[in-house]
Amino acid sequence: GPLPAEVIKLERNQGPGAAFRAGFAAALDGTSGEALVVTLEADTTSDLDALDGMLDRARSGADVVLASHHAGQLVGVGAHRRFLSRAASYAVQRTAGMRASTVSSFFRVYRASVLRDAYERHGDDLIREGGFACKAEILIKLDRMGARVAEVPVALDWSRREGASKLRVLPTVGGYARLMMRNVAARERV
Repeated sequence: GPLPAEVIKLERNQGPGAAFRAGFAAALDGTSGEALVVTLEADTTSDLDALDGMLDRARSGADVVLASHHAGQLVGVGAHRRFLSRAASYAVQRTAGMRASTVSSFFRVYRASVLRDAYERHGDDLIREGGFACKAEILIKLDRMGARVAEVPVALDWSRREGASKLRVLPTVGGYARLMMRNVAARERV
Protein backbone atom coordinates (compact mmCIF):
# COMPACT_ATOMS: atom_id res chain seq x y z
CA GLY A 1 0.00 0.00 0.00
CA PRO A 2 0.96 3.63 -0.04
CA LEU A 3 3.74 4.62 2.29
CA PRO A 4 4.16 8.28 3.13
CA ALA A 5 7.76 9.30 2.62
CA GLU A 6 9.78 12.42 3.19
CA VAL A 7 13.02 12.73 1.26
CA ILE A 8 15.87 14.33 3.19
CA LYS A 9 18.39 15.53 0.65
CA LEU A 10 21.87 16.73 1.50
CA GLU A 11 23.45 19.18 -0.95
CA ARG A 12 26.32 16.78 -1.68
CA ASN A 13 27.24 13.24 -0.72
CA GLN A 14 28.84 13.55 2.72
CA GLY A 15 28.91 9.84 3.50
CA PRO A 16 26.83 7.55 5.67
CA GLY A 17 27.60 9.42 8.92
CA ALA A 18 25.98 12.63 7.65
CA ALA A 19 23.09 10.63 6.19
CA PHE A 20 22.44 8.96 9.55
CA ARG A 21 22.65 12.29 11.41
CA ALA A 22 20.15 13.93 9.03
CA GLY A 23 17.89 10.88 8.93
CA PHE A 24 17.83 10.39 12.68
CA ALA A 25 17.11 14.10 13.25
CA ALA A 26 14.16 13.95 10.86
CA ALA A 27 12.87 10.64 12.25
CA LEU A 28 13.09 11.78 15.88
CA ASP A 29 11.38 15.11 15.21
CA GLY A 30 7.84 14.65 16.46
CA THR A 31 7.94 10.87 17.14
CA SER A 32 7.08 9.23 20.41
CA GLY A 33 9.68 7.52 22.57
CA GLU A 34 8.45 4.07 21.63
CA ALA A 35 8.46 4.72 17.88
CA LEU A 36 10.72 2.44 15.88
CA VAL A 37 13.21 3.81 13.35
CA VAL A 38 14.24 1.50 10.49
CA THR A 39 17.43 2.03 8.49
CA LEU A 40 18.47 0.02 5.45
CA GLU A 41 20.70 0.01 2.40
CA ALA A 42 19.36 1.79 -0.66
CA ASP A 43 20.92 -0.78 -3.00
CA THR A 44 17.99 -3.25 -2.60
CA THR A 45 20.13 -5.95 -0.94
CA SER A 46 18.21 -5.77 2.35
CA ASP A 47 15.81 -8.69 2.79
CA LEU A 48 12.58 -6.87 3.56
CA ASP A 49 10.94 -10.20 4.39
CA ALA A 50 12.99 -10.07 7.62
CA LEU A 51 11.52 -6.72 8.69
CA ASP A 52 8.45 -8.19 10.42
CA GLY A 53 10.69 -10.40 12.56
CA MET A 54 12.98 -7.48 13.34
CA LEU A 55 10.03 -5.30 14.37
CA ASP A 56 8.66 -8.14 16.53
CA ARG A 57 12.02 -8.38 18.36
CA ALA A 58 11.93 -4.61 18.98
CA ARG A 59 8.33 -4.78 20.18
CA SER A 60 9.39 -7.61 22.53
CA GLY A 61 11.95 -5.40 24.25
CA ALA A 62 15.06 -5.06 22.09
CA ASP A 63 16.27 -1.47 21.71
CA VAL A 64 18.33 -2.19 18.60
CA VAL A 65 17.73 -5.07 16.20
CA LEU A 66 20.42 -5.94 13.70
CA ALA A 67 19.84 -7.75 10.44
CA SER A 68 22.61 -10.30 10.79
CA HIS A 69 23.82 -11.59 7.47
CA HIS A 70 26.61 -13.49 9.25
CA ALA A 71 23.96 -15.49 11.09
CA GLY A 72 21.90 -15.75 7.90
CA GLN A 73 22.83 -16.46 4.31
CA LEU A 74 25.19 -14.62 1.96
CA VAL A 75 24.37 -14.90 -1.75
CA GLY A 76 26.65 -13.53 -4.46
CA VAL A 77 29.00 -11.83 -2.00
CA GLY A 78 32.65 -12.15 -2.98
CA ALA A 79 35.34 -13.48 -0.66
CA HIS A 80 36.97 -10.03 -0.39
CA ARG A 81 33.75 -8.40 0.86
CA ARG A 82 33.03 -11.29 3.24
CA PHE A 83 36.53 -10.93 4.70
CA LEU A 84 36.14 -7.16 5.20
CA SER A 85 32.79 -7.60 6.95
CA ARG A 86 34.04 -10.38 9.21
CA ALA A 87 37.21 -8.40 10.01
CA ALA A 88 35.15 -5.36 11.00
CA SER A 89 32.94 -7.49 13.24
CA TYR A 90 35.95 -9.18 14.85
CA ALA A 91 37.69 -5.85 15.49
CA VAL A 92 34.59 -4.39 17.13
CA GLN A 93 34.05 -7.52 19.20
CA ARG A 94 37.66 -7.50 20.44
CA THR A 95 38.09 -3.78 21.14
CA ALA A 96 34.58 -2.87 22.27
CA GLY A 97 33.62 -6.11 23.97
CA MET A 98 30.49 -6.53 21.87
CA ARG A 99 29.05 -9.88 20.91
CA ALA A 100 27.15 -8.78 17.79
CA SER A 101 28.07 -10.86 14.76
CA THR A 102 27.16 -8.18 12.21
CA VAL A 103 28.24 -4.59 12.85
CA SER A 104 28.46 -3.35 9.27
CA SER A 105 24.88 -3.68 8.04
CA PHE A 106 22.72 -0.59 7.57
CA PHE A 107 19.57 -2.71 8.01
CA ARG A 108 18.53 -2.10 11.61
CA VAL A 109 15.62 -1.18 13.84
CA TYR A 110 16.22 1.39 16.59
CA ARG A 111 13.91 2.41 19.43
CA ALA A 112 13.46 6.19 19.18
CA SER A 113 13.81 6.66 22.95
CA VAL A 114 17.24 5.01 22.88
CA LEU A 115 18.39 7.26 20.03
CA ARG A 116 17.15 10.32 21.94
CA ASP A 117 19.02 9.18 25.07
CA ALA A 118 22.15 8.68 22.98
CA TYR A 119 21.92 12.19 21.55
CA GLU A 120 21.38 13.61 25.04
CA ARG A 121 24.48 11.80 26.28
CA HIS A 122 26.79 12.25 23.27
CA GLY A 123 25.35 15.25 21.40
CA ASP A 124 26.95 15.73 17.99
CA ASP A 125 29.66 13.22 18.97
CA LEU A 126 27.20 10.32 18.73
CA ILE A 127 28.31 9.95 15.10
CA ARG A 128 31.88 11.16 14.65
CA GLU A 129 32.80 8.86 11.79
CA GLY A 130 31.65 10.12 8.42
CA GLY A 131 32.22 6.87 6.55
CA PHE A 132 30.96 3.32 6.85
CA ALA A 133 32.50 2.82 10.31
CA CYS A 134 29.73 5.05 11.70
CA LYS A 135 27.46 1.99 11.86
CA ALA A 136 29.78 0.27 14.33
CA GLU A 137 30.28 3.54 16.21
CA ILE A 138 26.54 3.97 16.77
CA LEU A 139 26.19 0.37 17.88
CA ILE A 140 29.10 0.54 20.32
CA LYS A 141 27.80 3.72 21.95
CA LEU A 142 24.28 2.36 22.29
CA ASP A 143 25.59 -0.92 23.72
CA ARG A 144 27.70 0.95 26.29
CA MET A 145 24.59 2.86 27.33
CA GLY A 146 22.92 -0.44 28.13
CA ALA A 147 20.75 -0.76 25.04
CA ARG A 148 19.38 -4.26 24.54
CA VAL A 149 20.78 -5.43 21.19
CA ALA A 150 19.27 -8.37 19.30
CA GLU A 151 20.08 -9.96 15.96
CA VAL A 152 17.80 -11.55 13.40
CA PRO A 153 19.35 -13.83 10.76
CA VAL A 154 18.75 -12.50 7.24
CA ALA A 155 19.83 -13.32 3.72
CA LEU A 156 22.05 -10.82 1.94
CA ASP A 157 21.60 -11.26 -1.80
CA TRP A 158 24.01 -9.22 -3.90
CA SER A 159 22.43 -10.52 -7.10
CA ARG A 160 19.57 -8.07 -6.39
CA ARG A 161 21.97 -5.17 -5.93
CA GLU A 162 21.18 -1.92 -7.74
CA GLY A 163 24.11 0.37 -8.50
CA ALA A 164 27.76 0.20 -7.61
CA SER A 165 29.04 -0.01 -4.06
CA LYS A 166 30.07 3.32 -2.55
CA LEU A 167 32.36 1.62 -0.03
CA ARG A 168 35.97 2.68 -0.53
CA VAL A 169 38.21 0.17 1.21
CA LEU A 170 41.09 2.35 2.48
CA PRO A 171 38.95 5.15 3.97
CA THR A 172 36.68 2.53 5.53
CA VAL A 173 39.60 0.65 7.07
CA GLY A 174 40.92 4.01 8.34
CA GLY A 175 37.55 4.79 9.93
CA TYR A 176 37.46 1.44 11.71
CA ALA A 177 41.07 1.93 12.85
CA ARG A 178 40.19 5.34 14.37
CA LEU A 179 37.14 3.85 16.02
CA MET A 180 39.12 0.94 17.47
CA MET A 181 41.87 3.27 18.79
CA ARG A 182 39.24 5.43 20.52
CA ASN A 183 37.69 2.29 22.05
CA VAL A 184 40.99 0.98 23.34
CA ALA A 185 41.88 4.39 24.77
CA ALA A 186 38.46 4.65 26.46
CA ARG A 187 38.84 1.20 28.03
CA GLU A 188 42.33 2.06 29.35
CA ARG A 189 41.02 5.23 31.05
CA VAL A 190 38.46 3.25 33.05
